[in-house]
Amino acid sequence: MLRGRVKSVLLGCASIGVLLTATAAANAGAFALREQSAYGQGASFAGIAAGGALSSMFWNPATMTQFNGKTVEQLATGILPHASHSFTTATDAAFGGVSNSGMAALVPAGYGSWQLNERFWLGLSVNAPFGLGVNFPQA
Repeated sequence: MLRGRVKSVLLGCASIGVLLTATAAANAGAFALREQSAYGQGASFAGIAAGGALSSMFWNPATMTQFNGKTVEQLATGILPHASHSFTTATDAAFGGVSNSGMAALVPAGYGSWQLNERFWLGLSVNAPFGLGVNFPQA
């Protein structure tokens, strides 16, 4: 009898969990950016998590131990998007056209590592893995 109640409670909790997961809103509010590393961009991010540059800290913080002393890596990427739009219905065309909805941005990234002794490092990574957007005029 107790076993049946436990089974019912577990099934009920699992059902509530599935229901909450299935009805969760997707809060996507930005575009993914892959501008964390100039070294990674040049290598098409193949094996970048294994090291080679200090910026590989973005994917694997343990790679900072490959660099002795004080090490700094800085980069900035300019993104200049252009998006044109065409209209499919007369109501779309009535509100006027948008020639370019892309917004230009400068995406900075910085990495620092400091080896305090032979077994201890401090590291700092500052970057923007998500961002940018589009801008449409108010109707």
